[in-house]
Amino acid sequence: MCLTIAVTLGSCQQPTRLKPADPPRHDFESPVAANVIDQIAVLLPLKTADRSYLIVEGDATGSHVVLSMTEDPTDAAFPWRVTDGERVEHLGRADDGSIVLGAVEDKPHNALTIYDPPMPLLPAGLEPGKSMQFTSKMTIVGLDHPDQQRDRGTATRTITHIADQTVITPSGSVRTRKIKSEEDAKLGLASVHVEDVHWYAPKRGLMAEDHTENVTALFLHWTTHRLIIAD
Repeated sequence: MCLTIAVTLGSCQQPTRLKPADPPRHDFESPVAANVIDQIAVLLPLKTADRSYLIVEGDATGSHVVLSMTEDPTDAAFPWRVTDGERVEHLGRADDGSIVLGAVEDKPHNALTIYDPPMPLLPAGLEPGKSMQFTSKMTIVGLDHPDQQRDRGTATRTITHIADQTVITPSGSVRTRKIKSEEDAKLGLASVHVEDVHWYAPKRGLMAEDHTENVTALFLHWTTHRLIIAD
C-alpha cells in the first residue's frame, strides 16, 4: 500500500526526499562570565607547531590557511616566529610572563615594523571584564635594507579580557577565552586601526581569530577582514 497522495499513471509516486542540511561548519555559543586565571599569557603556548584554519569570512572564504610557529635560537629576545607565509610576527616573553611582539615582517611589501618597547599581545595578568592599554613607538624599515627607514609613528593597543565562549569548529566544540585587541597606529604616511578578537583554548592555543584592519594612506582608504576557525 502506498502512503502518498501523488499518483502518476496509476502507480504511486514517491515523495521527494530533501537532503538534510549540512551541519554548521562554525558557530559561537552565547558568551558567559569568564573565569579568573592567574595569567592569560599561558593561553598561547610558545612551542613549534603548525595548525590549519578554515577561512569562514572574508577573502578566500572556504579555503585554508596554516599558521606556523617556529623557534629561532639565535634571537634571544624574540625567539618565536608565527607566520601565515606572508606576515611574520617576532614573539618573546617579558620578565613578568607577558607575551610580547618585537617586530612584524610584511613580506609582500618588503617591510619590517619594529616596536619599542615591545607591544604586549597577552599580558601576564588581566582579569575578566578588565582592559589594559599599551603604547609603543613604531619604526618601519625595509626587510632587505634595515638601515633605511621608511616611516615612523606610535601605536596604542587596548586589550580586553571579555568572556568565556564555546567555539563550534568542524572537529567539535571547544570552550575558549575570548580576548579582544584594538590598536591605533599613527604614522607619517598612514593611519591604521586594527580590531582583533581571539578565542584561545587552554593548552591548545588559538582556536579562532576575527581580524579587521582599516588603513588610510594619503587619499586612499581600504579595509580587510578575515575570520578563521581551527580545523
